[in-house]
Amino acid sequence: MPYSSAAQTTRPEQIFGSITMFTALSIAGLGGGTFSLYHSIRALLRKKSWEFKVPSIKIGTFKLPWFVIFLALYIVMIAIGLMIRGNQQVAQTTWLTVLMIGLAGLLPALTIFTLGAWRVHNKKDEHWSTTWRRIAVAITSGATSAILFAMIFELVLGLVIQAGLHVNSFQLDDPNMPIPNDMRAIIYLFLVVAVVAPFVEEGVKPLAVVAMIGRINSASEAFLLGMACGIGFDLVETSGYIGMGYSNWVDVAIQRSSAGLLHSFGAGMSALGWYYLTHSKSLPRRRILIGLGCGAYAVLQHAIWNGSFVFQLLPAPIGPYFDKGIITIGSYPIPSILIIYAIETALMVIFFLFVTGKLGRNSNRDQLPGKAPKPTDEERQTKEVVYSTPYPQGQPQPAR
Repeated sequence: MPYSSAAQTTRPEQIFGSITMFTALSIAGLGGGTFSLYHSIRALLRKKSWEFKVPSIKIGTFKLPWFVIFLALYIVMIAIGLMIRGNQQVAQTTWLTVLMIGLAGLLPALTIFTLGAWRVHNKKDEHWSTTWRRIAVAITSGATSAILFAMIFELVLGLVIQAGLHVNSFQLDDPNMPIPNDMRAIIYLFLVVAVVAPFVEEGVKPLAVVAMIGRINSASEAFLLGMACGIGFDLVETSGYIGMGYSNWVDVAIQRSSAGLLHSFGAGMSALGWYYLTHSKSLPRRRILIGLGCGAYAVLQHAIWNGSFVFQLLPAPIGPYFDKGIITIGSYPIPSILIIYAIETALMVIFFLFVTGKLGRNSNRDQLPGKAPKPTDEERQTKEVVYSTPYPQGQPQPAR
């Protein structure tokens, strides 16, 4: 999250941010809990869950995947936000503003999630890698228990670091928080956001995947479920951040556009690492090294993103430019620090496409729980030959 040198948020913005966060947590708890309860009942009744599929719209011979639609809707939502930017009257219509903030956080997350699901699917297999039941559990876990554990661990570790450095507390969750001038406060800020937060969050986000790791059938399923955990985490966190923008919520929404990619991709890589470490036959060689590397990448990616505020502390002219510089697109001002985040986003997208492409090409035929893989054409032809072969009279024939 970029840090700016703007003034502290006013009380109405803090209250509205709290309302938005409460709404997000309520929806995550009630909605996710209801969905998970429904699938739990189906599991107790021994009913198979539906395959998780990414639908597409066929236009002629071209299939338009849903992620493009989510991306288009997000662009429309940002355009609406820019048109009403700074309008206090609209902001005071709480339900409408909360709805727009929710969509501003949801749509980019769904864009990256459906893109990932579409790419990790083995195009040669009619079956998809996971089920709706597991997706529901993963998203709910990321939006509830992962958020709770992250808050607890980050608070405790933050207090320990604060006591060790003898610095005063300040609001880390404020998107308008100025960077402190005191060196000890800067060290505290860096340790909390670029060390503690990445290790804690990348550790707790994929807990649902870790709990069911023994029943996961492929690397692509582990990655997709990890992404679902990260999406749940991102929806709650990002809604709280955007809500602090109040009438200028679109500014924070633009800054948080890549949060869905950051959290979902990171959690997906962590889950993928767990899969490789716990499945001895998942890779032919260097399995342990690659598994640890996946987890390390998730932490490093998060640490670099959170620690990018150090560019604002560099000597002139670089530091002051990123700290207070403005880029004007049309009539809309954008903080110069977003250049750094844009470059990091582009690099994440490139590696995301590489990883998902590898998983999609190299994944074995996904076997859903309780469903045996279908025989190949060669196996089917072999059976037909065996069944059609005449046997001497009195010799037992194979059971069909």
